[in-house]
Amino acid sequence: MDSIEKLLAELKANYEQPKPEQSQQVITKSISVPLSKSASPIDNLLEQVKTEFEQKDLALELQRQEQLEQERIRLLEIEAKKIEALKKQAQDWLDKLDPYSPEGLWFERFAETYPSKLEAAIDYLS
Repeated sequence: MDSIEKLLAELKANYEQPKPEQSQQVITKSISVPLSKSASPIDNLLEQVKTEFEQKDLALELQRQEQLEQERIRLLEIEAKKIEALKKQAQDWLDKLDPYSPEGLWFERFAETYPSKLEAAIDYLS
């Protein structure tokens, strides 16, 4: 067992040794990248301005989408109110309709093709 442990220790030591060299290379590369970027502050400034414009464009697009959604909701609410008003008007008309009058008899025949008299009255009145 001691020989296996020695082999494992050697393998571990060999495995760990290349890591510091690799990390030094990575550090050197990461240091060299900022140096090249700091060499052209105009590029940094342009990138910053570009990023700001992209963020503003994104914010404006989000705001526009929210406004469109609010407008859609508002139009749906208006449509729902119109439908409710039509239903009320149709129900009032049905309540006042004499089923034995000529109009009432005609409406009975007219309403046969509709699921309900209310829907027939809405269609008739609109």
